[in-house]
Amino acid sequence: MSMLLVATVAIGVVFFGLTDPRDLPVGLLMVPVLLVFIAGFLFASLFMKLFFLSTPSTKHRTISIVFAVGLTLILLFQSSGGIVLGDILLLGLLMLISYIYINKF
Repeated sequence: MSMLLVATVAIGVVFFGLTDPRDLPVGLLMVPVLLVFIAGFLFASLFMKLFFLSTPSTKHRTISIVFAVGLTLILLFQSSGGIVLGDILLLGLLMLISYIYINKF
């Protein structure tokens, strides 16, 4: 898991180092978003496995997905012109509702 995280971060560093967002085709603009989601998921999953050993793996996966989606949405909000406290509160509420919904059903 940690090697996959290191590989994802390395791919992200190479991608961000070699490309200019103004010259990318529209399809390739999704690559940074996907890299942030994958890196966020792997980081949260590794964190959960290291520090919360007693919780089941399905909860690890759920929390990791909610964290990665929140991180990705923050990136998208920031890239669209800035993020303010209201955006963060809205995303926090959305993540909380998503977590409760996923665990209830």
